[in-house]
Amino acid sequence: MAEMTSLAERIDILESSEAGESVCSISCRLGWRESTIRKWRSRGRTMGRPGLVSHMGRPPKGALSSFPE
Repeated sequence: MAEMTSLAERIDILESSEAGESVCSISCRLGWRESTIRKWRSRGRTMGRPGLVSHMGRPPKGALSSFPE
């Protein structure tokens, strides 16, 4: 199973990015791939801190929220 970034790491990514630190620099410091840094930086910029929360599993509403028995 793949490793997941923690919420603290995602917040660090967003704050470092806002402070002007480069993607490469953040990636080297935290040990995550640059694509991971870009993903969380983008989500943080578009949705703010609430966008940094991971939503794994089924959605709470909609067609995929339940499985017919």
